Amino acid sequence: MLEAAASDSSPDAPRGRARNDRPVSLVLRAVVLTAAAVAIASAPSLAQVSVVSGHPRLYLRPEGLEPLRSRAASTAIAPYYQELKSRMDGSSGRHTNDEVSGFEMESLALLHVVEAPSLEYRDKVLDGWVRWGYSAGSISHWALPYQVMGHALVLDWMWEDLTVGQRGDLGGILVTMMDELLAYAPHDLGPDPSWANQMSDYSNQLYFHLGALAFAGVALAGEGLDDARAQLYLDEAESLLHDHMIPAMNQEAGGDGELLLQSGFTGQGGWGEDLGHTGMTHPLFGRMVEAWRTGTGEDLFPRLNGLATLSQYLVYLTRPGGNVSPKGNLDYGARAPDKSFGTLGCLTSARYGDAFGKHVKDTTHTGTTYGFHQLGAVLWYDATLPALDLAALPRSRHFQGQGEVVVRSGLDPQSTWVYLRSGPIYNGHQHDDQGNLLVEGYGGELLVENAGNGLDPTVNHNTIRIGGDQIAYGNNEVQYARPIAGTPQERGRVTAFVETPDYTYVATDFSAAYGDAEVAPPKAGKVTREVVTILPDLLVVRDRVAGEVPAEILWHTWSGASAVSGAEVTITQDTGRAWLHTVMPTDASISRTTQADTDLLTVTAATTPSPQTFLHLIVLSPAADPYTPGSVDLIAGAAEEGVAFDDRDGARWEVVFDPDVVGLVAVRNDQAIPSYTLSASDCVVTEGDAGTRTCVFEVTLDPVVP
Repeated sequence: MLEAAASDSSPDAPRGRARNDRPVSLVLRAVVLTAAAVAIASAPSLAQVSVVSGHPRLYLRPEGLEPLRSRAASTAIAPYYQELKSRMDGSSGRHTNDEVSGFEMESLALLHVVEAPSLEYRDKVLDGWVRWGYSAGSISHWALPYQVMGHALVLDWMWEDLTVGQRGDLGGILVTMMDELLAYAPHDLGPDPSWANQMSDYSNQLYFHLGALAFAGVALAGEGLDDARAQLYLDEAESLLHDHMIPAMNQEAGGDGELLLQSGFTGQGGWGEDLGHTGMTHPLFGRMVEAWRTGTGEDLFPRLNGLATLSQYLVYLTRPGGNVSPKGNLDYGARAPDKSFGTLGCLTSARYGDAFGKHVKDTTHTGTTYGFHQLGAVLWYDATLPALDLAALPRSRHFQGQGEVVVRSGLDPQSTWVYLRSGPIYNGHQHDDQGNLLVEGYGGELLVENAGNGLDPTVNHNTIRIGGDQIAYGNNEVQYARPIAGTPQERGRVTAFVETPDYTYVATDFSAAYGDAEVAPPKAGKVTREVVTILPDLLVVRDRVAGEVPAEILWHTWSGASAVSGAEVTITQDTGRAWLHTVMPTDASISRTTQADTDLLTVTAATTPSPQTFLHLIVLSPAADPYTPGSVDLIAGAAEEGVAFDDRDGARWEVVFDPDVVGLVAVRNDQAIPSYTLSASDCVVTEGDAGTRTCVFEVTLDPVVP
């Protein structure tokens, strides 16, 4: 028997070098500032940042040039380098996509360094990228950060082979672009619900647009091209890194990075936005931190638990078959892994000895759509790291900063994958999806969601509706505010997470998602979801709603994949099958409606007791070899509430909860399997600084001696 109990100036442009053949006075150019630059100058900052002398200093120092050339010719790295070179040799000039062209400039700068003394790639850059000219507003703000990085790398890495005039041209372009970015992307955390608030610490916009500050500042500093602006860029970058970016990224990953890493704790990883926008945040931020390290000498990597652990997060949120979790605005039609994560994996493999990062590069988050996808491998990839031991990984992970739990039976395409979310809201790209449950198994996407960009409402997810959707969050006046304890941003939490050799138990509380006195009339006193996963094919889900407003349980399948018969649903998709049975309430009915690409299955009860309890059994099996339990029985007593059923091997299971409170009483199996006793103390909540709260409880798992 398995026993269990469990109780985050001048507007004139361009600057630098005039758009003619003669350089402008360096003195004049150094003192002319745009309004955007003046705004930075008035902002508080740390002591002025200094930059190392000489070039290169972005990613590389002079002493690293020969080792890089040797590295590019080595057995492990040469294939990546040759692919990058072949693709860039085949490029006829500046790419029509300005985002791509920025990365291609970086690639040409790398080729210039490795292929020295040849000037072929310098000339290609100047012909295709610099001499095209640049004027403010001529490219999209989405391309500007990539262009800044590309121009900065070219200026820095080709410095010794550029004329004074060419350096001035590149410096002028950099200044013009940065002035545009700073005008477009002010960093404002005030109460005004404006576009400026998108530059909050929790938005990809901040990291994506303003990460370019470090590249421009390091490349320009001390060279007489525009020293005043270079210093402003550096000082603002330092303030953003120390006071905003690092604390927010570590918070979302589940704690303070410096303390976690120093103690040997690997952290949880994670980012609130969907993984598409995460692909715009962490890879560029990682490059920013690396540029800062080589350019200023300040190594911030040991403080960045949020960066060090992101690859762990990606491994677990990569679903069977290689697609990523479609949470938030990332819909099922755009769910392929972001190739930029492969570049980040190369960097973290070097800075942290990160086997997860190496795995991300080697597997799902890799690709060669463009040559620049291999630049990270040439610079940083650590081929000597051992392969990630997938079999040794925990089957379950709780990503505390996100309130996300993933349970999986393995990493092959036929594996079972279960995702559950109950956590804080950090950004408007997150949805009103507290309690959302996604299930895949045996090659089928079985419980999916009708979600994606703009499909925020609760009705599009697998969770609970109470008199309508959860409190709307996306696209409103608070969507870019930081989550503060006791505010509407604290929408849910995982209250218990226990993994045993035989099952995983997760309890969640997302009562705050349905309103409180300060936000809206409360729809319910307490809303919880508990999930027991017995891998690879059994799930039991209990939902409890305290209140008299009728609750609905929502499930989504692909359109046409579900068949409803009374209290049972059969789901068949690709090679996977799920059988879903509503055990409680006994008077429940299931309706099916079409919702875009999905079937929406709504479970309702004929009566509305308080609390309302819903209990579901989900059994997974191959579509070619389906299994439906022959006997499913409700367990209802004074001390126990649950379900008894047979698995396909003939074992009789009982999953039993406390009928009065949230808590798992027991998981029982009548076969000769290992037995454990699980106990947990009451959660002790303490108040900390700035309204933070800490919940501490102890969990004990002991084997039962027959």
